[in-house]
Amino acid sequence: MGSLALPLLTLVLAAPTFEARSLYGVELGAPVKAVKAAFAPVGKKTEAATWAEQTRGRITQLTWTCDAKAGCFALPAAADFYFVDGKLASAALRFDTERAPTDVSPPRALFELEAQSGLGPPDARLSAVGRQTRYFQRDGVTIAWVQDGPDTEIKLSLDRLDPVGRAEAVAAGAPPQGLEKLVGGKDYAAAHLAIGQRDFDLAVRALEEARGLKKASPLLTEQATLVLALALAARAQARGPGAASKADLDRARALAPALVPDLDALEAGLKAPASRPTTP
Repeated sequence: MGSLALPLLTLVLAAPTFEARSLYGVELGAPVKAVKAAFAPVGKKTEAATWAEQTRGRITQLTWTCDAKAGCFALPAAADFYFVDGKLASAALRFDTERAPTDVSPPRALFELEAQSGLGPPDARLSAVGRQTRYFQRDGVTIAWVQDGPDTEIKLSLDRLDPVGRAEAVAAGAPPQGLEKLVGGKDYAAAHLAIGQRDFDLAVRALEEARGLKKASPLLTEQATLVLALALAARAQARGPGAASKADLDRARALAPALVPDLDALEAGLKAPASRPTTP
């Protein structure tokens, strides 16, 4: 094990409640200033990393980036922290093999991290196009451990402030007990199941329901809006050209402006005449 992996192991051993709410010094439920002060990635020249902050209504997003061009190499290499009403609701830590310290093996360091965390077996597993996700539900916190090729992302969500992770875990097969107490959670989980079954009508209805709940977490509302736009696009593609598909794509554009180029390309593809096979 590389010398920089020892502080990582020490940090894990010093934080036996990681499975509940903490990782790399970050505590779910903490305010922005406390998160910035406590975050402790392991690596080289982490002081050269940058912070960026943006606010969307009740949501504050804090992004930490370790740029190799500045000589910064760390585990994790990047992180996003999402706050609701000033409290840390979820965190996404990304481990990039190309931006890891040279004397640390990311797979080995993550193996040690998981072994010392006490997480135990996952509550659900999901596999999609080479992307493997394991979900753990522990004491009001959902942890998604995502393996995508050589890279890893660990997502921690405080269920009461961000029920998206919990709902996705249930959709993947985790026990549903308690999800009904998280506003919008059951609808969001139902939508994910419906998308997997290509029942886009049901998915759209469930997501509309989740978005309409006034007491839902703004993070769930924001994510449900994005997924609704994607579900509308998928329904339009399944329907083929026509007025109904155009209406779905127009609505998707309004919901997710960032997707407009992709939605325009989809609509153009629907309008294009089917190619005919050439005669040899």
